Amino acid sequence: MVIEENVINDELLKNQILIAPSFLKLETLNILRKYHFLNHIQKPIIDSYFEEVLNLIDEFVEDDVILQSAYKISFSLNHPIYDCLFLALAQNKGAAFASFDKRLLVKASQMGIEVVEVG
Repeated sequence: MVIEENVINDELLKNQILIAPSFLKLETLNILRKYHFLNHIQKPIIDSYFEEVLNLIDEFVEDDVILQSAYKISFSLNHPIYDCLFLALAQNKGAAFASFDKRLLVKASQMGIEVVEVG
């Protein structure tokens, strides 16, 4: 998730413009599918979770727009391309990068990207 403004507080995700690569939609659906089958969460609940995620994001950026940058970052960091889409987006927008993933936050910081630990 990418945050365009430099305001960090407890309400961070609610008070910021959130931008994400389109890939987030696929990643979210895959996670929700897994929870549906492993934890027996009913499909209507899964559908509502997906809708909530879509509503959190203010702007989705097409993956192709940042793919070349993500590709370079992926090889530079030896890190999966799908995570690097988020790093490329933050770098492209000159925005902060927010994540639960501490390892990825360290890599983003090493790239000079402002980071925000969520959670």
